Amino acid sequence: MTTKILGHKKQIEFISNTIKQKNIPNAWLFFGSKGIGKALLAKKVAHLIASINFKEQKIIDRISSQTLRETGIKSDIQNIYYCQRQKEEKKDKKNKFINIDDIRKIQKSFSLASVDQSYRTCIIDSADDLNFQASNAILKILEEPPENTLFIIISNNIESIIPTIASRCQKIQFNNLDNDEMIELTDSIFENKKIDIKRKEYLLKISNGSPGRLSLLLDEEFLSVLVEVKSIISDFPIFDYDKIHNLIYEYPSYSTWEENDRSILNVFLICISYISSTLLEASSSDTKSLDDIVIRKLKEIPDIQLLIAHLYSQLVFLRSEAQKFNFDPKKIIFLSFNLFEELVK
Repeated sequence: MTTKILGHKKQIEFISNTIKQKNIPNAWLFFGSKGIGKALLAKKVAHLIASINFKEQKIIDRISSQTLRETGIKSDIQNIYYCQRQKEEKKDKKNKFINIDDIRKIQKSFSLASVDQSYRTCIIDSADDLNFQASNAILKILEEPPENTLFIIISNNIESIIPTIASRCQKIQFNNLDNDEMIELTDSIFENKKIDIKRKEYLLKISNGSPGRLSLLLDEEFLSVLVEVKSIISDFPIFDYDKIHNLIYEYPSYSTWEENDRSILNVFLICISYISSTLLEASSSDTKSLDDIVIRKLKEIPDIQLLIAHLYSQLVFLRSEAQKFNFDPKKIIFLSFNLFEELVK
């Protein structure tokens, strides 16, 4: 199967040249927003180097950015280890973290020398999900990396990675897709879907250059939660906490730590991100849409763009720490809205 990947021209060119020059590091840290193709590219890198005989110089010489983009992803290829949160035994839900047992399986696999001395790749998706013990185990591997082994560590929030792990990786930052790239992608996503032009434009804007976020926005339940959160935000500067309470209990699956993507906190962060980008381009206040009502209120606050950016960082950090220490997600949801209220104080 060949999966299309858009954007990231400089990053793909750098990675393909590194492979071509046989200068592959022990670890790459792919970091940037969630849902922009980091994991997909990591898989393509892993499949490419697993299929190469590095002794065949003619093959190496033909490697290019296009080679990497067109690399197929197969399910049965050897020497690739994909590490992410696993489902709990006897339960139909994922663990909250990548734990030490998951890393020990990798260590066991890497302790065996490959028969043909080919490259092995381990993709950690994502480092944000590593618990303390798992982080330390990864660090020990990176301190004494096995021969012909590449770690690709993915992070949606680089601040959550312990510095000693980050320092042992070659860092590659990924940016959100631009509007033209998103439009090219959405031509296929919106195919056979009855979505009018205005709604397409809105979905594109709120997705903020993230194909993964756009996919979420096409889910009806997710959109319902988004509408409710926006309704609450429209009451700014004083939120109706009864509305928040009703939202939590109307969508209980969105009020847990089970799925970061499908959570009220994630929807709230999407709204904050959307507000931030809209504030940057807001030039008039004569429309009466829900979004413009909020924007008009916020524009009256001095240094609001800086405050919103700081709020977003606070909320991302709060969510990360709350998960780590298993705080009640419902209380964290209330606290998040409270932090938004504090903007006017």
